[in-house]
Amino acid sequence: MEHRVCLNKMIVVFMTVIVISSCFVFDIQTGLFSLTGLLAKSLVIDNVIESINRCKVFLIVCDDPDPICEFIYRDLKRSATVYKAHGAFTHNQKMIIMSVMKRGQAVQLRNFVKRYQPGAFIAIVNSSEIIGKGFRGLN
Repeated sequence: MEHRVCLNKMIVVFMTVIVISSCFVFDIQTGLFSLTGLLAKSLVIDNVIESINRCKVFLIVCDDPDPICEFIYRDLKRSATVYKAHGAFTHNQKMIIMSVMKRGQAVQLRNFVKRYQPGAFIAIVNSSEIIGKGFRGLN
């Protein structure tokens, strides 16, 4: 996040100087068009940089987490956290697997779960702020 904020701030400061200069060199209308372009460019740059870091967070509710966890560990070279849950509607005990991975790995995991545990419930969430081993450090 630090690098993204610094890069984005530098670009905005530099472009603001250009926008202010265009008001003096040309006219106010040109300056306003430059400002509009600056805002659009800032949004696009921010979205592009954020999409580069985007990962998938999986929450898989199932009865037997072992085959899924083995696939995550063995084939995807990732880890997972498993915890017990209690179904609010069925009152049955379930297991929840939480794992974070890159987009390409997410497709593989989704296909694996769909094929081998079709009754599992999967929630997949986009995240661009993953900090920890295998992703990004705290610095």
